[in-house]
Amino acid sequence: MARRGRMGLSSRRFDNRFTVTEANVSRDELGTSPGAGAIGIWAASTAVDGLLTVRIGARIQLNRQTIPLEATLAINTLNDGPLATAQVRPGDRITVDYVEVTAGTARIIVEFLGADLGIS
Repeated sequence: MARRGRMGLSSRRFDNRFTVTEANVSRDELGTSPGAGAIGIWAASTAVDGLLTVRIGARIQLNRQTIPLEATLAINTLNDGPLATAQVRPGDRITVDYVEVTAGTARIIVEFLGADLGIS
């Protein structure tokens, strides 16, 4: 009998909106990985030219990538793949920078799923 996946005990989620350029948007909630697991980053903007840079551990996952327009892509973390994802170890640094080129609002979600997910 297969076990169903469940949210790990060490899971964390950061979900916020930004109207100005912001460096290291998740620094307070998810500035470093709380444990072994995976990080996923989703983003959408009301402007067509918002830029996202994502560094997880020592790797650059996205470098000034234009993020999707929110009018055409509402963020649905259950069905849509993240813009960036990586396996992490405890203490890995997570840096997400948002650059607003044209006035608009960006929604950025950073989600950590602990290795204790219980998925077989």
